[in-house]
Amino acid sequence: VEGRRSDAGILGESGLLDWLENNFRKPGGGWYCLSSLYGDHAYPHYPFLQKMFHEGPEMGEEKRVYNREMSRVRETVEWPFGLILKYWAFVDFKKQMKILEKPIGVYFIVATFLTNCITCANNGNQVSTYFDCAPPTLEEYLNMSVEVDNA
Repeated sequence: VEGRRSDAGILGESGLLDWLENNFRKPGGGWYCLSSLYGDHAYPHYPFLQKMFHEGPEMGEEKRVYNREMSRVRETVEWPFGLILKYWAFVDFKKQMKILEKPIGVYFIVATFLTNCITCANNGNQVSTYFDCAPPTLEEYLNMSVEVDNA
């Protein structure tokens, strides 16, 4: 998606929430998956999307702890963007990146793919370390790309 749009707007345009609802709803009711996405107040209410609790005097300690802990995890989502800009600084030059003059979306997708390759070749990054989740090997990652394309 090119241009400046809100995260909630892009999420809506993606159709992801509808796809999740259509593919994870049990025929008799309920859900096949207990996982969910997490977003801030700007996101809509949805079965697969959790949000922060609104701050206020009546808010209990349990909700405050939930907001604090989820905020910490949410920050980690920004780390890969930092890695992409660290390796491929040209994707961050706003004055040079002009919509309709350059394929900005393609540049960012390629930069993301190459950053993922670097992460696999280095056996991880700060995100995989934080979550104690090893990435695939570079060979596995590249094979996954081929398998997805052939599916």
